[in-house]
Amino acid sequence: LKRGMTPEKIVEEILASPEFLSRFQAQAPALLSGSPAAVPMVIDLTMTADESRALWSRVAADWSKLGATKPYWSVLLEPQWEKTRVEDLDAFYDTGREDVERLDNWLARSGVSLRQSGTCAEFGCGVGRCTIWLAKRFARVVAVDISEPHLHLAIARAKAAGLNNV
Repeated sequence: LKRGMTPEKIVEEILASPEFLSRFQAQAPALLSGSPAAVPMVIDLTMTADESRALWSRVAADWSKLGATKPYWSVLLEPQWEKTRVEDLDAFYDTGREDVERLDNWLARSGVSLRQSGTCAEFGCGVGRCTIWLAKRFARVVAVDISEPHLHLAIARAKAAGLNNV
């Protein structure tokens, strides 16, 4: 990223690297072709109630701090978004349009169409970068985030865009 490489190019290079291919040879063709046939990963979520509370408390504290100090950079790790006040917010939020269009393409490739009259649930909405674009596709968007500072910025952006379905 520091050398100007896009996140997509970085992912492409990682997926084509000898190390990745040696570890995930069977899955590599599906992943490299963008196929939805990638093998699911097993994730162990076993923990005690105390461990769960501690985990979520830590996550909430860390993301709330980022939301208060570097809200845009915490979403997109590029130098131009690192300031608390970003000069070109339209450019920042346009990146959300690109991601929602990519989602549309993935769904279309899989033969899935979404009802625009439905409700979209967005978990980890951050500052609403994708939320505003989802709100233009769905009758209602329920945007959720663990960071209150992020949510305040997401709400402000939705209001500024004249959206009342978020």
